Amino acid sequence: MLFKMENVNLIYDIDKEVPTYALKNINLSLDGRNFIGIMGPSGSGKSSLLYALAGFKIPTSGKVYYNDLDYSKVSPSENENIRRREFGFIFQRHFFN
Repeated sequence: MLFKMENVNLIYDIDKEVPTYALKNINLSLDGRNFIGIMGPSGSGKSSLLYALAGFKIPTSGKVYYNDLDYSKVSPSENENIRRREFGFIFQRHFFN
């Protein structure tokens, strides 16, 4: 399995009275042999899902795996090296100065 998510929750504003769930109880397996389209309205969690799959965002709870590697068990520098070698991104918002 190329990507796997197990009971992933990604919560923004967790310290507020009403937290905002970007991802709620996501279970997903992707084998990497197909093209996948992710569609939904603005604010539905598409970018948060991709950021979690690539290790940019650490889930509030649950597990994310890439090639059987549990992101929660790798150091930030190892995670960065994986992204540099394995991923390509075109961000919807860029922050170049």
